[in-house]
Amino acid sequence: MIRIMFRWDITPGKEARFVQLWEEGSRLVQAECRGSLGSILMRSTTNPRYFYAVAEWESQQAWDDNQEKIMSLKLRGPMPEIVDLFDQLSVIDPIPPSM
Repeated sequence: MIRIMFRWDITPGKEARFVQLWEEGSRLVQAECRGSLGSILMRSTTNPRYFYAVAEWESQQAWDDNQEKIMSLKLRGPMPEIVDLFDQLSVIDPIPPSM
């Protein structure tokens, strides 16, 4: 499994529209691209212009195989400034509360 991290620098006043377009595009990618496992969007607490997304994919091969498909979807909104791929090495799930 891999994770893809994206970063955008969004102009003040355009944040709500960006979030709307990101959600729309992310749902479309997940629906249309085999191997896409979802994503999350975050906003920096130290620089509120910076938005980050982390997308989860089955494999690097699935990500690579879907690049043409993703481009054909003509996603709306700004292109990310930074895109970086990471191998997922470990996940620690939350500890359930004691009963």
